[in-house]
Amino acid sequence: MSSAKYVFNGIKRMSDAVMVRGEGCRVFTNEGVGLLDCTSGIAVTSTGHCHPTVVAAVRKQAGTLVHAQQSVGYSGPQMELVERLRPHLPAHLTKLFFANSGAEAVESAVRVARQATGRDNVVAMLGGYHGRTVGTLALTSSGAGYRGGRMGPMPGGTIFVPYAGLEGSGRAAGATCDEALHALDMAFKQQVASHDVAAILLEPVLGEGGYVPVDPAFMRGLRSRCDEHGIAHHQWHHLHSLAQVAYRGLLDGARPHPLSRG
Repeated sequence: MSSAKYVFNGIKRMSDAVMVRGEGCRVFTNEGVGLLDCTSGIAVTSTGHCHPTVVAAVRKQAGTLVHAQQSVGYSGPQMELVERLRPHLPAHLTKLFFANSGAEAVESAVRVARQATGRDNVVAMLGGYHGRTVGTLALTSSGAGYRGGRMGPMPGGTIFVPYAGLEGSGRAAGATCDEALHALDMAFKQQVASHDVAAILLEPVLGEGGYVPVDPAFMRGLRSRCDEHGIAHHQWHHLHSLAQVAYRGLLDGARPHPLSRG
């Protein structure tokens, strides 16, 4: 595998396997070894590798229109997706933005929150992962390795507070609901005034921080503080696919605005 030495090593890899084919829940290497893909392509292949319906849709689109430039007009399939998503959106979410990556979705949501509120600061959760771009690294605390040996100064305006996981699911940041909410209240007193906070950003199921579902009481506590102080409550769904969407049923009343998927 001599060509591997020419690939930038900024992304961690658990093995040197070269995957050349996938089928269902398995991938196969260039040496013919079959592996069970427990990552599901970082949760983007929830229907399995090369599902016939997905393959047929990709082939059809590739033979119809490869790229519809969004600054020129609207994409037909995108408009179809909008109509399919609308019945499932909370009533207060009336706009959809389609991005190329989760990092772009998060950065765009932060920009919208800052513009809508006229404020600059963002509260993020300890253990959260939001992307590898400079903007999202400033919001990420799941591992120092993402910043590399010398990241240098990053965008400011981020305040980190503990994440409260569902009872019995583990303590990724070592906080109960009451402890996490108290830490947030203290941050408003000691680090940043609440009227200077544009958004509170979190994953309803902490991803790289340990796959920890959030305590619904913590979400309700965040929501009440967002309402009290005029802060945007931003839920970021990353790495969890359909299971995380199902978990949203436990979070009735949280009313995220905006809501991102990556």
